[in-house]
Amino acid sequence: MKFVHPPIFEYTHPLPENELRAEAVNLPVGDMFLSRFEGENPQMSWIAYYRDRVNDYGYFLHFMDKYAPFLDKIEELWPDRMYGVAEFGCGMANTCKYLAQLRTSQFYCYDIDPDMLALAEENMRSTNYDSLFHIHDITQTLPNRRYDIVHSHGVLEHFSDMDIENIFYHQTQVTDHIVHYVPTDGYETPSFGDERLMSPEKWAEILSAFDVEMETFNDGLDLMIWWSNPNPQDPQ
Repeated sequence: MKFVHPPIFEYTHPLPENELRAEAVNLPVGDMFLSRFEGENPQMSWIAYYRDRVNDYGYFLHFMDKYAPFLDKIEELWPDRMYGVAEFGCGMANTCKYLAQLRTSQFYCYDIDPDMLALAEENMRSTNYDSLFHIHDITQTLPNRRYDIVHSHGVLEHFSDMDIENIFYHQTQVTDHIVHYVPTDGYETPSFGDERLMSPEKWAEILSAFDVEMETFNDGLDLMIWWSNPNPQDPQ
C-alpha cells in the first residue's frame, strides 16, 4: 500500500541572502553556549523544549559545533542531484537549516507532530530555499518519491529494535544515502524524553541486516551511523 500524507505547509521563502550563510560554518562556540542547553527539565514538553531555540543564533552555533562530524558526514555523502533532502523526525529542523547554507536544494521536513512542524517552518524561514513540511509517522511506509539523502538527528533512539530496523529498511527504499545521529550509553541519563542510550555495539547488532558504517565522536558520547547503497538506484 502506498502511504502518502499531503503537506500541511508548503512555503517558498524569497528572502534576502542569509547573513548566516557566509559565516556560520567556522564560527567557534564557547562554554557559555554549551552550558545553556544542558541539564534540561524532564517534565518539559517537546514544544517547550524547542520553543526558545527557534532562530536562537547561540543555540545554532552550539548545534553546529557539537554535531560537526555528523553534519560533515551528510555533506560528504550528499550527491550533486536535485531530488531534495529529507529529514525524518525533524523537530525544529536545525540540520536542514544548516544544510541550506551549503547548497541549493529542496528540503523535506517530516514529523508526526504538527506543532513541531510549525516550529520547523518558523526556524527554516531564515533560509533562501523551498521547504516542505509533512505530517508523517516514520514507522510507516515513506512517501513515494526519491531523495538525494535522508537524515535524522536524535530520533532512532526513541524506538524499539524492531521499529529501528523497519525505519531503516523503509529509508533504503527511497534514497542511496542515509545518515543518522544518536546519543550513546556514554551519557549517564537521557537529555529529555524516552531516549534509549545504547552502545555502538548494540546499534551494530540492531542494524546488522544493513551494511552500515559507524563512528563515535565527542569522546564516545555521540554516534553517527551511515549507509550508502552499494548498487545505486539513482544516476550519479
